[in-house]
Amino acid sequence: MQKRTNKLTPKFSPVRFIVQERKGTKIVAKNQQHIITRNISHFKRVPTSESRDKEEEDISDDERKKETKEQGKSQVDNVILRRSKRSRIPISRFGLTVPSHLKV
Repeated sequence: MQKRTNKLTPKFSPVRFIVQERKGTKIVAKNQQHIITRNISHFKRVPTSESRDKEEEDISDDERKKETKEQGKSQVDNVILRRSKRSRIPISRFGLTVPSHLKV
């Protein structure tokens, strides 16, 4: 843990670790300062800028627009309106029932 100077500095070190070895759910990771061994659930995968660039090159802007339009249409088509099937008790105020057209 790094020394905190104020509330806005993170509790963790911003220096990234590189995975050296993986044994099942156990990871051995290394950065410039030290080596740690932890469970895989304590780590978060950070995408590299190279992998992001490759993904962006694979799909062109026109293809993205087509996919989003198609997804939007399919979501609208799949929506089914449901009505409540519970039986409701008529509202009564001061022992008198309230007409249905006055209900809020």
